[in-house]
Amino acid sequence: MYKGKSFQRWDENVHWRTQSLQSGNLLFLSGHLPATVEGDLITGKVGKDLTPEEGQKAAERVGLSILATLNNELGDLDKVKRIVKLVGFVNCVDGFEQQPFVINGCSDLMAR
Repeated sequence: MYKGKSFQRWDENVHWRTQSLQSGNLLFLSGHLPATVEGDLITGKVGKDLTPEEGQKAAERVGLSILATLNNELGDLDKVKRIVKLVGFVNCVDGFEQQPFVINGCSDLMAR
């Protein structure tokens, strides 16, 4: 639980690739996907299958997945001093121009 939001279920067997790599006092994370609390992937194209608001909620779920990985690796989110870089990709229809709005679901969560 992070600020009233539930992390997705953590299951090492689901994470078949390396989720993180620590170098000195920096922790680098690999890509994360949007998933429900139960661990089901959120799929579809924004602008066809998902509204921009649903896409933003999916991006927030990615942020919660990132926080779950950080918590799993560090044992305490208070050890995180700063998010240096966050990169996001939006699966959307041609002509969709609200990618920043969607990605803000994740970046706004990190800023809180």
